[in-house]
Amino acid sequence: LFELSGYFICIFAFVGIFETVISRDKKRQIYFPFLLYLLLLYFFYSLIATFPSSYGGFYRSAMSLIPFFLVISMDTIWRHIPSKQTVFLIVILITTVFMANSIYSARKMIITNSKINQQLTQLKDVLQNDIKADRGPWEVFYTTGYKTIQIPNENIDTIYEVALKYGADYLLLPAPRKALEDIYSGTQVDARFKLIANIKDTDLKLYRINQPD
Repeated sequence: LFELSGYFICIFAFVGIFETVISRDKKRQIYFPFLLYLLLLYFFYSLIATFPSSYGGFYRSAMSLIPFFLVISMDTIWRHIPSKQTVFLIVILITTVFMANSIYSARKMIITNSKINQQLTQLKDVLQNDIKADRGPWEVFYTTGYKTIQIPNENIDTIYEVALKYGADYLLLPAPRKALEDIYSGTQVDARFKLIANIKDTDLKLYRINQPD
């Protein structure tokens, strides 16, 4: 139902944007700054900041456009649906669905983060130094207080070079890095990363990053 509501809003938002572009009505010009920002955002991440990131930089930045999409969508619904009672019911329904989804998402996030916190807290029992490499450095640093760096999304040699450059002593897996999948599964042995601990009651594995000879 939440996804259907999203599609419904997007349809009217796109209709409203199309009308804004082709219409000579000066009242529609109020949306031009929003459209300009949308275009600048798209071209910035397409031509300048083209490197990959978690969920994509454009995706995260585009969240700031959601309120504008909602305003355009509601305006379009108001103008195209004759029955204002129907419009009122649509607004109530969409608001209810979005609020319910927000509550569900918030509860799910709290449960997930609480589980992560419990898992990472156990690292204190096995870590000896204060710098490690991880796929979510903010989580580890907040939970344990240990200095943490991001694992680059590169090949295994580059990951090792970055670890040495920034003085990382440990590697925490699993991480969404293809180059480390075989090491985590145990199908590949690399002397540069030595398994020293399986964190109890979790899927976490801790590897010591060995210095070159």
